[in-house]
Amino acid sequence: MKIAVLGKGVEGNAVAEYFKNDEITFFEKFTDEELDSFGLKNFDLVFRSPSVHPLYLAKQKSPHLINNWTTITNYFFSHVKAPIIGVTGTKGKGTTCSIIASILHEFSEKFEHVHLVGNIGNPAILELDQITEKDIVVYEMSSFQCWDLEKSPHISVVLRIEPDHLDRHPDFDDYVDAKSHIVLNQTSEDSCIYYANNLYSETIGELSKGQKFSYPIKTHLEELNILLNQLQIPGEHNRENAEAAILAVLALIGVSYDELFL
Repeated sequence: MKIAVLGKGVEGNAVAEYFKNDEITFFEKFTDEELDSFGLKNFDLVFRSPSVHPLYLAKQKSPHLINNWTTITNYFFSHVKAPIIGVTGTKGKGTTCSIIASILHEFSEKFEHVHLVGNIGNPAILELDQITEKDIVVYEMSSFQCWDLEKSPHISVVLRIEPDHLDRHPDFDDYVDAKSHIVLNQTSEDSCIYYANNLYSETIGELSKGQKFSYPIKTHLEELNILLNQLQIPGEHNRENAEAAILAVLALIGVSYDELFL
């Protein structure tokens, strides 16, 4: 199989490692005219690295706009056998993913293995062949991984969103729009957890067609404090992340927050 990778970096190198028995060609830096000359329609797969904005590709003209574009994230989502908890936001993604994974390791016997992937763990594609339908994936997702996401996670977590990466996004609206793709393909079988005290997080959360759960949590606070102490979550600054993580795990296993304390 012939594979092209636009851009390189960690994810591009991961593509090369995963498809090491195939023919890989990297195109790291290029102009519009050079992109035209690459003959991308002759490749079986063309991976877009996070460093290449999808709008850059979308504005290009034929003949090199073809149907075999993908990204590590899209390839992973279309091939993985396990459910995914996806976490995005400006800050706290890694912490929230770690808390989710810790809770699942500690309290859930429903899954054989918890796979922590994305920016916090291994590039997702390198974990793909080890994941079975009995596992669960916790995926830290940046705006660059959400940009042109074609399938949403079963559980989407949208943390506080503030201006960031504006050196890579044309403006803040583009950044928020990229984040929103984490919920745009959810169905009624899915769930979204969002931060209700942030306009951008709330707006994205409301776009989900799945069940919606917001935080900060306002009920059973005494019981919640006991649970947070049991989980040994350090620092008041991590409380928001911990609440999001708890709601994500509850949504995954089908238990409501109120039922938890009955």
